[in-house]
Amino acid sequence: MLLLEHNMATLQNIIAFWQLTPILVNVPLWFASLFVSSAPTSKTKTADLCHLKVLYGVLFLASIVIHWYTIFGMSVSRDPTVTYASVWVPNIKKWKNELSSDLLYIFQWDWIVSGLACIISALIAVCDVWRLIYGSVSGGEAVAAGTVVLCLTLFAGPGAAITAVWYWIEGRMTLIQERLSAPGAKKLT
Repeated sequence: MLLLEHNMATLQNIIAFWQLTPILVNVPLWFASLFVSSAPTSKTKTADLCHLKVLYGVLFLASIVIHWYTIFGMSVSRDPTVTYASVWVPNIKKWKNELSSDLLYIFQWDWIVSGLACIISALIAVCDVWRLIYGSVSGGEAVAAGTVVLCLTLFAGPGAAITAVWYWIEGRMTLIQERLSAPGAKKLT
């Protein structure tokens, strides 16, 4: 990201462009999957479940460690300008002070927006799985799921919340697959 030969406008455009890179990186993968995908060789449809659960568990623990290491680093910092608010809450008053404050402001908003997007998508995924299993989701159940996801986000970190949700979803998806593969079961359309 250090490009000394560019003017400030070019540098800011390059920094803003990185937000699109997750989408752009996946486009070639979508096309490549058409040529390299094959039918599963395992007789069970849940052969990868064990590996996924281990991966989710490791990512969950790593996310918690990183979250609390960040909180610990802020707590023991001797710099008086390092506070919880200065790290996580965008401050428009400090925005135009210097380049590092400008970048901090941009990254704080990036984290807030991407964190909210992940939390909302996790909540939608939970509600979708509940709807598939139980037929519908009440408002109270959606609020309960949202509360659990929000509490996980605050106390374990957003990465841990997302991995916990997907760990839970993988377990429920096996339940759905078992119901669909049972004799006389109706297929979802």
